[in-house]
Amino acid sequence: MSFNAFLLHNPWVMALPFGMLALAWSKRATILRHPTIQSGLIRLPIFGGLYRKVILARSLRTLAMLLKNGIWQKVAYAITSEVSDHPEFKAFFLAISERISAGTSPHAAYLLERHRLGAQGRDLANEMRVAAITGEPSEILETVSRVYKELAMDAARAFPKLIEPVLILLLTCLVGFLVAAIYLPNFYAVSFALKQANSHLPH
Repeated sequence: MSFNAFLLHNPWVMALPFGMLALAWSKRATILRHPTIQSGLIRLPIFGGLYRKVILARSLRTLAMLLKNGIWQKVAYAITSEVSDHPEFKAFFLAISERISAGTSPHAAYLLERHRLGAQGRDLANEMRVAAITGEPSEILETVSRVYKELAMDAARAFPKLIEPVLILLLTCLVGFLVAAIYLPNFYAVSFALKQANSHLPH
């Protein structure tokens, strides 16, 4: 009841959420490019895995193409870091580039930097071990890129089904809030009236 009274005396407060949403939408490019936001996006339960696969598919495809065309590895990894367009993946590819420039083999460089990407870093290190044996890193990277692309496509097709429970939960909470906002003031008013009536009854 106090909250309702506050809204009645300050109706402009109800416009704040819409104003904040409009401001966020107008600044969405700047907000989404912030390192903290990007780091948070790849850690979301459902969307994060899809985002990681898309970044890796794009980055590894670019790296494979550059290596296949004879671009110097340091330059190829530097270009790939920019193509990844994500601070953590950019740091990963730049660290690989620095280690290769220092004389470390690609497989050893991936092995030393695998902690930056977690499970996917370990997978890449294993693939580069195969590349070290076969001597075809560009072919291996291109194959891994295709695999990640297919996984990303599968995840994108399944994404609507995965978020259905979340949407249902959000809608349930919204409906519950609206029902409470409509009926609770009435219950409080009736309770208050009964207390007032009981206080005036003779003892």
